[in-house]
Amino acid sequence: ENNKYLVLLDGIRINHARANKAPVENELPLWMLSKLELLRGPASALYGQSAFLGVTSLDSAFNNENDFSAQASYQNLGEGIRANVKGNLHSQFGHSYLAYSHYQKESNNALVGPNFSSLQKYYDDQKSEFIYARQHAETDNLGNFTLGYIELNRQSGLGEHWTGDFSVPENQIDWATKISYLSWQKTFNEKFSASIKLVNNDSTEQGIFSN
Repeated sequence: ENNKYLVLLDGIRINHARANKAPVENELPLWMLSKLELLRGPASALYGQSAFLGVTSLDSAFNNENDFSAQASYQNLGEGIRANVKGNLHSQFGHSYLAYSHYQKESNNALVGPNFSSLQKYYDDQKSEFIYARQHAETDNLGNFTLGYIELNRQSGLGEHWTGDFSVPENQIDWATKISYLSWQKTFNEKFSASIKLVNNDSTEQGIFSN
């Protein structure tokens, strides 16, 4: 079960608030990452809740350059499209970073057993979005401040519908996670430093089915 794995993005917990579900599909694109680290095995003593089976630590492409990149692709199977953009900007207001990803595919409508009825199909359509905005500012006297917003959305078919043989494409589930955070860090001397991190995770789940 993926609610026993902790996922961190730039040190921010991005698990869905309901049952600590980890984002494992296209709502979390690996394209915008600069580094991925995996810790296998129980780690709750160090990382707390939902790190029972391991931790995935992700670093965004937040760097010291002014850059911008974009990517688009199309897949014939399932008529899927994907578009990604990311960039860094350094100005008098500090360091700005933005990443956005959109993924969408149609269902392949494969027949499912045991009798492979035309009334029962596998609905694996999906629409996913990822947004990450981050602003970092450094001051001489007050320390360093980082303000961030992370949003993960996934809308997908329920797969093989479990309530009967009359499945319809309207059977779907929506997952949404919206995270805002503010962090502060200041180094006073070689032996003493302080940091504060405030995080708000607003997660929702909504299922729709008809039979």
